Amino acid sequence: MTISMKVLFVLISLLLFSCSLRTEKSKDKVTTLQQAKLIKTESNKQVEKHDSWEERQDSLRNVLLESKSNAILKSDFFQEFYIRNLVKQVNDKIEFKLPFDLHSFDCGAPDCYSTNLSFEIPVKTPVEFPKQIICQFLEKGCVEKETAIQVKFELVENLPTYVNYYSKTAKSNLILIGDKKNSSIYYFVDVEPNSIKVDLINDILSEYDEENPNSIVPYRSWKMLTNEYENFLENK
Repeated sequence: MTISMKVLFVLISLLLFSCSLRTEKSKDKVTTLQQAKLIKTESNKQVEKHDSWEERQDSLRNVLLESKSNAILKSDFFQEFYIRNLVKQVNDKIEFKLPFDLHSFDCGAPDCYSTNLSFEIPVKTPVEFPKQIICQFLEKGCVEKETAIQVKFELVENLPTYVNYYSKTAKSNLILIGDKKNSSIYYFVDVEPNSIKVDLINDILSEYDEENPNSIVPYRSWKMLTNEYENFLENK
């Protein structure tokens, strides 16, 4: 084989390899688009079957849950967080990213600023929350200056359907209630140790008085409070 023929052979091989890569990337893109289209199509079919708003939302939730692939995160505790894109598994860790963008009871839309807490726990079966977590704390939005710090929390309550962490440094409680559709998250600030218990939350919320400056108002998340599952169809 002459040198010119060898060069031509190498060029043809590179061209074929490049075409193959572009084809694979194209296939991946098509697959992703097909999956997104399928979920939308299935959700529309489900919606058409029901008359009431509640039935439609239940159907949309089922479609979203069926589209998820992680068996651990589809378990009872994580299920609603998983549907609402607040939790994901990365290697051997479960990552939580919690945007607390409701800081009062006077609105149903997110505030112009958000208090974001993120942390991770090891993947275990059954689920086991550690006695201590380190949260990445970020306050951003319409604030004079963004705040980014690390906050240590200690586990003070732990049952199959909820966990309650307290930070002595931040004087705050982070509470996660994982009970399928009845799941919730709360972040209580400026509270003393042992003053916030999960079984007291309903009383705290029902006794809230906006005229009382000492009333306890937990931070909450719009993503956890909205009842419209259409909001989570795009970002599976």
